[in-house]
This record gives sequence, C-alpha cells and structure tokens, in this order.
Amino acid sequence: DYYRFPPNPRNRDYAMIEFKHGLYRVLLYQGFYKPTVLMKSGVREMESGINPDYPKIAWDPKGNRLAIIYQDRGQLKLMVYDLITKTRIHENLPKDFQVINSFQYMLDYNTLLLSAVKNGHSDSYTYNIGTFATEQITHDVYDDLDPSFVAFPGKSGIIFSSNRPTPYAKDAD
Repeated sequence: DYYRFPPNPRNRDYAMIEFKHGLYRVLLYQGFYKPTVLMKSGVREMESGINPDYPKIAWDPKGNRLAIIYQDRGQLKLMVYDLITKTRIHENLPKDFQVINSFQYMLDYNTLLLSAVKNGHSDSYTYNIGTFATEQITHDVYDDLDPSFVAFPGKSGIIFSSNRPTPYAKDAD
C-alpha cells in the first residue's frame, strides 16, 4: 500500500510512504533511478491498520530538502534530508507536542509551520530547525489546522482553517 505522494515543487522528484504489513518506508524517487530509502520503521504484523498520523513529509520551497516527522517510542522526531549534500539531520521535537496535525516549510529552508496539539489544544506554531526554537502563533480554545504561508504583492501572512464562530472570537483560553 502507498499513501502520501508529495511532489517536489521544482522538478520531477517525489517522495512516497510505502506501508506493508505494519512496516513503513519513506522512499525518494529521483528521475528514473531506483528509489532511495530515507527511513524505515514499524513492527511486522500480518494485519495492521495504517497509522494515518505518521510519518508526515513536506518539501522546502526550493525542492532541495525533504522534512519527515515521525514517531519513535512515543517521541515525535524530525528528520531533514538534503538532496544536494545527501545529508540527514535528526532532531527530537518538543516533548510538550502531543500530535503534529500538519506541517510545511515557510519561505526559508530552516523554519517549519506546524499545527500541533499541546495540552489538548490544537494551535499553530513555527519551529526553527537550526535553533530548535518554537514560537506559538495562536493560543486559544479553537482548533487551528493546516496552516499555510501565503504571499501576495505587498502582503504576506499565515492562513489556517479553524472552528472559530467569527473572525473576531476571543482568543484566550
């Protein structure tokens, strides 16, 4: 079984998650060559459901780096693979994140935009890969999902989906 096929934003490369009998592999296809296995994990089982939460993958805007968020022994982790230098960076994400709902790169290759569950609330965050710093963007009782960085002529910002009843709803817990 295969799922999650995010294409590279700049060329024909793509990454894919393969799931077979409880084991998953993150594969990187570059042109017509044999795929590169970036990660494999799981426990072999004859009948096993796919965990819809992990791993999650995203490309940076230039298509040179692939980020993978996965869970290992109850800890959320991040692996970044650089296609040019063929290097891998492994980091633990903050322990107070219970679930990562979605993520993507911002304009630079060093900052991720996350929708994460912390203390039972889903909010939006930025995470700096180089400094391990997390900045909370929203902090309220409403669910904030699928944040995206957008840029228009003269304006840029972050949009997200939410269950707020109005755009002017109070934003405190």
